[in-house]
Amino acid sequence: MIASGTRAGPFFAYSGCGLDTAGFGAPPRPARGVHCDFEGLARARGACRPAYFRRARIGQHGGRRMSSWVERSFCDLIVRPPSAFSALARGGSEPDHGGRPDFHWRAGGGGLSGLFELRAINSQQEVRTDGGDSTRTPETRSILRTTMREAPVVFIIFNRVECTRQVWARICEARPRTLLLIADGPRRDRSADAERCAEVRRLVETVDWPCDVRRNYAETNLGAARRIASGLDWAFALVEEAIILEDDCLPDPTFFPFCAELLERYRDHAGIAQIAGCSFQPQPAREFPSYFFSRYTHGWGWATWRRAWRLYDHEMKVWRTEREGKWLSAMIAHPDERAVWARCFDETLTGQVDAWDYRWTLAVWRRGMQSILPYRNLISNIGFGADATHTRRASPWAALAVSAMPFPLVHPDSLACDAAADEVTSRLVFRPPSLATRVGRRLRALFR
Repeated sequence: MIASGTRAGPFFAYSGCGLDTAGFGAPPRPARGVHCDFEGLARARGACRPAYFRRARIGQHGGRRMSSWVERSFCDLIVRPPSAFSALARGGSEPDHGGRPDFHWRAGGGGLSGLFELRAINSQQEVRTDGGDSTRTPETRSILRTTMREAPVVFIIFNRVECTRQVWARICEARPRTLLLIADGPRRDRSADAERCAEVRRLVETVDWPCDVRRNYAETNLGAARRIASGLDWAFALVEEAIILEDDCLPDPTFFPFCAELLERYRDHAGIAQIAGCSFQPQPAREFPSYFFSRYTHGWGWATWRRAWRLYDHEMKVWRTEREGKWLSAMIAHPDERAVWARCFDETLTGQVDAWDYRWTLAVWRRGMQSILPYRNLISNIGFGADATHTRRASPWAALAVSAMPFPLVHPDSLACDAAADEVTSRLVFRPPSLATRVGRRLRALFR
């Protein structure tokens, strides 16, 4: 159903000014727009049942802020931005959504721009576990596929079969058009490595959708830092931008469209280094805006551009020459956190820690660049354990719960770092806990 101007239908009426709901309580402020009779839609199609209740604010498109609200119950309401419909705008075919109802409208003169889609999804099948995993309907997966197909995905693998299997399943749901596989080789002193590495590589051969697959597999073990760095050098020689996942970073399905949209939006912003998927902000997170700018370069599921990655310096030359300078003090105000980062950079430079991400953080910070972090956590690190390279100890950040990112995204009003959010991250993650805190944690662990 295409509507232009003002049109009334059995499920919605479009008046070109924003989005609102009918029959589910008044929004926080008056707003006209698309009125969706969710209950009527559920009765008519038999597709939705009451499963959860959520409120979402509609974001900014076409240079205008639509400050109205949508209250979602009985079904999940998906509104996709114009970028998700490039194929439709070019006259392409409608993607298969499993026979569920689709409603499209193109804005007339009322202020909305581009093509959007409303879609009802059976929300009763939404299941969330303590580990942050979720199962979703085929209809949801179809929407996510259409939204992020254009963003290449880099998948970095090694020898962890079960972790790889879980993350690979999410990548298969997303169905990227371009897939770049990077693998390290088996270690000579680990007899089981050869077979486990081979099994992981066999696992990721199951690509059953149209996809340009490229592989960069090491025959011998290069180590985590050199293998990831050399693999990303190879990847960004092929593509301009990419979404990057390691084998232990399990994404929420909305991680892919979140990264894809922001890769496009900030492609030419030289001061933005990356987009991260994980967030250490207290959950449930604030709803709006959808993300913030930060100094932190979290690497558990992220995305970046060739223009940024070319700044990576494996030799850490800047730390060799400017370790005693004042730039780190200007970047990190708290002395305890500053000492943590200085120790991390020192240990990485001397080879005590085999880490690519500290090198990346150093390159980003020395150039005064920022990252994008979501307020909602979109990545669960499932790799903590004895077989991990760096994350062997128990951690409160292991297997964090994830939550779906609402769309369309609501963008921040400025590019300034969110100092309050960074302070939360600093306090929770990067400052050594006090003696009283350590004793309290040990006592709680003993009496569990």
